[in-house]
Amino acid sequence: MKKILFVALLMAFSCSDKPSGNNAILKADPAAHNQEHTFEVEHAEESHAEEKHSEEAHDTIQGAEETHNQEHKDSLSKNFKGAASTASFAIRNPKLTFTAFKTPAKVGVSGTFNSIKIQGNSFEIDPLSVNTSNPARDQNLVQNFFSLLPFSKISGQIVTVEESFVQIKINGKMYRFKADKIGNQMVVKGSLDILRDFGAQKAYARISEVCKTLHQDKTWTEVSFELVLNP
Repeated sequence: MKKILFVALLMAFSCSDKPSGNNAILKADPAAHNQEHTFEVEHAEESHAEEKHSEEAHDTIQGAEETHNQEHKDSLSKNFKGAASTASFAIRNPKLTFTAFKTPAKVGVSGTFNSIKIQGNSFEIDPLSVNTSNPARDQNLVQNFFSLLPFSKISGQIVTVEESFVQIKINGKMYRFKADKIGNQMVVKGSLDILRDFGAQKAYARISEVCKTLHQDKTWTEVSFELVLNP
């Protein structure tokens, strides 16, 4: 009887919770689990920090570019905007080209003026200094058009310079013209009507009559121009 009891105890002892061979059962280690969780949290925080840093860097670069663009725009405007009395800017070496039109096909004739006086943001043009690279034509224009204008000078002032337009006062009238910024220059383009804007009915009638045959009985009242402003 004692022998049977001893064998039973021995068998019970051999079936303890200790794992062995292929039947071993792996139990989770709470400490290891906590370490893995901590690593995952730290890794997520690092990833979030990297993303935040990347976003901040992008915002900084974008902000710097916007600031640079605004500063360039403000600088350009300041170069042109001030009144002559404060001498905050002065137009240097402006380049003016005009184009008048003749014939029904609207053939253009371009020219400039040799005498353009600048003081601050004001200008004064002597129309008798017209230059179309054709002396005979220039003489004809002086005698039969420009000398008959109701004014002796074309005077004006650059009033406002913005990103895409310029306001110019010409002989007391205010005009708004399209402008393009090219480097440090402003290129202003527009057109004027010699009857509506200059009241040059007498001059227009004379040049139309003198050049009737040459112009095929069509002298246009529109005159386009391009003005390059250097700050």
